Amino acid sequence: MFSIILHRFFELSLSRFEHLLSIYTDEKNILKKAFANEISLPRRQLSHDFPKCFKQALEFHKKFSEQEEKNKIQKVSLTKDSPFSFLFEFIPRERLPLIIYYKGNALFESNKSISVVGTRHPSSLGREACKTFSSYFSAMNFQVISGLAIGIDSIAHNSSLIGGSYAWVAGCLLETYPKENTDLAEKIINSKGGIFSPFPTYQIPIARNFPTRNEFIAASSIGTMMVEGGVKSGASITAKWALLMGKNVVTLSQDYRTEYGRGATEIQRSGANFVSNEKEALEHLLYGCK
Repeated sequence: MFSIILHRFFELSLSRFEHLLSIYTDEKNILKKAFANEISLPRRQLSHDFPKCFKQALEFHKKFSEQEEKNKIQKVSLTKDSPFSFLFEFIPRERLPLIIYYKGNALFESNKSISVVGTRHPSSLGREACKTFSSYFSAMNFQVISGLAIGIDSIAHNSSLIGGSYAWVAGCLLETYPKENTDLAEKIINSKGGIFSPFPTYQIPIARNFPTRNEFIAASSIGTMMVEGGVKSGASITAKWALLMGKNVVTLSQDYRTEYGRGATEIQRSGANFVSNEKEALEHLLYGCK
């Protein structure tokens, strides 16, 4: 029981625990009451030892709160009145956290945002396409959402800083993952963009949390553009999430003999549209196939 208290602690407001403490004197009853009706959250793995008792968990919480304040990490409860209320429309409640963590600006408009995703190892044509399309979306006053990974994500962010770029990540916000994008993260924040996470402080970005991050990327925009990506890539997962949410997805025509081409073909079969220029992509994202 005590091994899971810390990451639950981050999902519950301190005021709730104080309320429970005022009602119950027995520690086991407090924990039982606190966790009895809580939702199932994605797998958590924190970069520190778990607390051995309730008192130690309180000490950890204080320490991590200080770290969040030092690193300018903000927290907002995920309610129907929060800046992230749009998530309720596209993601089942059992997969949503109680708190969203963010750095920078959280007041973006999901209906004025476009997700741009792709492989970490793009071709030269993919790089150029991502830069061109992302810049165009930004110039048309759409904010670009991506995942802060190297490759297509990085190009999408760098190409849309003027119009506001936003990122969802699969770990906590104390350290940038990957570290190569530390400067990019600062650029996003300094250009009035924002970086968001559904995971608590000291969460390690383990592999099985990336699909969750991809789901949030898909939910945060009017539609998704997959520049390049394999059949089982994170980009394909994001595109599939978007299609399941009833959103429009576009991708570029590619050679079916390549891994990227097969990924694009599968997404197209699932309901995405092939596009050949920026204007066509925006029209399909906004209105679907005419």
